[in-house]
Amino acid sequence: MGHDISVYHTEVFLRYLLQQPSNIIITISSLLLCFLLSLDRLPGMEILSVGPNWLVIWLVTWSLTHNRSQSLITAVSLSLVLDGLSSAYPSHLFGLVIVAWFNSSAKSKNDLGSFHSIILVVLKIFFWVLAVEAIIALQYLLLNFDYNNGLWLRYQRIGLSSALLSSVWTPLIYWPLSRWWLYCNKKK
Repeated sequence: MGHDISVYHTEVFLRYLLQQPSNIIITISSLLLCFLLSLDRLPGMEILSVGPNWLVIWLVTWSLTHNRSQSLITAVSLSLVLDGLSSAYPSHLFGLVIVAWFNSSAKSKNDLGSFHSIILVVLKIFFWVLAVEAIIALQYLLLNFDYNNGLWLRYQRIGLSSALLSSVWTPLIYWPLSRWWLYCNKKK
């Protein structure tokens, strides 16, 4: 029974993608932009040699405007690509799946483009980037037992810097994409 539901959601998702080529182009372009921004540090976009977590921003935006199965498939795909571009351990899979799970279930019927919701999304991004970095730090701890060698201090520096920068840059990704995806959902 559960397998039939997931197959049904996958078929609906694929039909949705095939019907809207402009949505595919914008979605893939924005995702590629986030991947490229994650790989490069532009001047003024880093604090303490740490940059924003562009993929968490993109995933939260996607999860708030799509259903849970689409969000989870996207999170797994993003984490596999990100692990392929960086190292496979620590894996980004656990953190991104948790982000997708909780944000897809936290949908509200409010207008997602309003000023107040942008502030809420900025706060969510801050929290989720800290959570993703904490999950990565826990994986390092489990692998190396590196707690005495400054793991906690590195996590504080990386987590807080990345969360702060991600929060600052969230409206750049969130506002246009959420508007676009809401527009596409209304056309369906």
